[in-house]
Amino acid sequence: MSPEAYHLLIDVWETTADALRWPAQCALILEEMRRLAQMEELADPLLVYASGEGKAWGPGISGIVLFSDSHESFHGLENYGIAHLDLFSCHRFDWEAVAELIRERLGGRGQVIVLDRSRGQGHKVEWRRHW
Repeated sequence: MSPEAYHLLIDVWETTADALRWPAQCALILEEMRRLAQMEELADPLLVYASGEGKAWGPGISGIVLFSDSHESFHGLENYGIAHLDLFSCHRFDWEAVAELIRERLGGRGQVIVLDRSRGQGHKVEWRRHW
């Protein structure tokens, strides 16, 4: 039997959340996502605030956390009020709770898709939500 593989993808727009400006806020969101998904991190999160100087998209934050069996990431663009998050896991987790956490923390409008990427499933959509 092959291992399970689930990929949660979240896109948020029209948000003014502090997590788009402050690495500490981004880190808190990543930590809460990790706890809800019951993942074990291998190292501290890597968070980078980029000034975006000279770039069309302007300032933003990127963060990634490596887990013993996967990863999660956060990318936010302050000037556009958008964020993209993902969490890949080799086991089922409460993706509804993670989606609700992101809706509460970032607000705005959003879309969530969970793909079943287990062997032989391709990219089967397991769950979807909008707010």
